[in-house]
Amino acid sequence: MAFKFDQSKFMFRAKAGVQQAMASPDLVLVQVVAAIDDMDKVANLVSERLNEWYGYHFPEFKQQDPAKFAKVVLALDKANPDAAAIAPIIGEQSAQLVCDRAKRSVGVALSEPDLKAVREQASTLLALLNHREELVAYSDELATRLAPNLSAIAGPSLAAKLIAQAGSLNKLASFPASTVQVIGAEKALFKHLRSGSPPPKHGLIFQHPAISTAPRWTRGKLARALAAKLTIASKADAYSHHFIAEKLKEQFEARVKALQGKPEPARKPGQAPQVQTSFGGRPRPGGNRSFGGDRPRFGGDRPRFGAERPRFGGDRPRGGQGGGFGGRGSGEGRGGSGGREGGSAGGERPRSFNPRFSKKKY
Repeated sequence: MAFKFDQSKFMFRAKAGVQQAMASPDLVLVQVVAAIDDMDKVANLVSERLNEWYGYHFPEFKQQDPAKFAKVVLALDKANPDAAAIAPIIGEQSAQLVCDRAKRSVGVALSEPDLKAVREQASTLLALLNHREELVAYSDELATRLAPNLSAIAGPSLAAKLIAQAGSLNKLASFPASTVQVIGAEKALFKHLRSGSPPPKHGLIFQHPAISTAPRWTRGKLARALAAKLTIASKADAYSHHFIAEKLKEQFEARVKALQGKPEPARKPGQAPQVQTSFGGRPRPGGNRSFGGDRPRFGGDRPRFGAERPRFGGDRPRGGQGGGFGGRGSGEGRGGSGGREGGSAGGERPRSFNPRFSKKKY
């Protein structure tokens, strides 16, 4: 019986496999984290444009919080400033100060259509910020449901970023603790491997409050301890689905307490700081010295070329002392007497004879 290939069955199985892979909730979490990053970039651009645009109308007004700045733009009338209208946004004292500056502002008076366009920009910024808050809340809820152990130790926001950076929860669970420690610092890691610069101590896990608020000399140890606990937690979330975060969190907090009062280690006497060389090589003690700084200059201890050598023909016997060809003596030497005062040129030429440097031309 001949085998008959049925393409429809293979296509059905392929579609089912693709749907099952795409139905994983961690892939949705990856997209949500990426959307939050995009919202941050867009909101920053809109906020910068609003500050510059409204600065033509009221350059004296400054506010670091973009949401408060947009709300003041919507509520404030510079021609008739009202402190009660903006006091719930920035406080009574700041509202009175803003009204006083508005009365003596040097900004231009914008027409009603121009002010309407500026206020629409402010409304767009507020809508973006509100949508970002909704995405952050949804991301935290999804991370807590997907990885409860990881979220309990690192926090929902940091857990979501770690999963998104790894690609999925299963990939994060397959990473060793050393990889989890430097996730998010790939550029610094490969720069260290390529040029010998100092290696990174932490990546995304620096956002954990126990590390970001710790002294500089203890951050590396805390990052290693936290990465080890996060690795165990991610494996429990991906495979066993047991909640073991309480025990892991107690162990990490004990490690934090043990390192809190640790003083900064003193350098050994005579130990120079490790500084990277200017040529991208591995760091060496003694600071950033220039290339060849501790070497003698080229030719400094060597004699100059030709300084100790005799000049051409300086030691050559003349005339009767040995009789070079064309000497001034009487021709009693080995080579005959072909000089100016007599003698024949029939003697044997010396081996060092060179017609180019002889006085007579033949």
